[in-house]
Amino acid sequence: MKTMTKAFQSSISHVLFLVIAAMCLGPGAARNVFAQQGGPCADDIAKFCKGLQPGGGAIAKCLMENENSLSAACKDFMAEAKQKVQDFADACRGDLDKFCKGVKPGGGAIAKCLKENENSLSPACKERVSKIEEKVRDFKEACRGDVDRFCKDVQPGKGGIVRCLKGHEAELSPGCKEQMTK
Repeated sequence: MKTMTKAFQSSISHVLFLVIAAMCLGPGAARNVFAQQGGPCADDIAKFCKGLQPGGGAIAKCLMENENSLSAACKDFMAEAKQKVQDFADACRGDLDKFCKGVKPGGGAIAKCLKENENSLSPACKERVSKIEEKVRDFKEACRGDVDRFCKDVQPGKGGIVRCLKGHEAELSPGCKEQMTK
């Protein structure tokens, strides 16, 4: 197996986090993962990432750049997210290098690459991707009615559906509320 280029390797954690966020919640969702109202990083985002446009991993990157100055709660949240990314990286690094090396991150391109090569993925990576897809299915199933009810005019992408659901948090069905907290 060829070794990864330094540029590819140095950006893999950032890319993998965005892949996981995009696969779980849709493109641009990293902002919502970190900035959810009352969430562990909301105050840090307001302090360090003010004015950043959502999408493309800008919020996640900002938090990573300011990691030493973050609140304890946000640091803990980031550490947990990094561990999940590392677990995913450990399972899928070879597959990403083999199948997605030339794919430019953004717009769900890496997730799409993994999906297109699903039948050729290593068993460990296939299992990780399958678990993420299961979470996506659970989320969509639990929140389908709420999306139809509250967000039918919202264009999918850049976390719009999740922002819409968060705006109606008090009115959400119990199953959707549970999925939103996951």
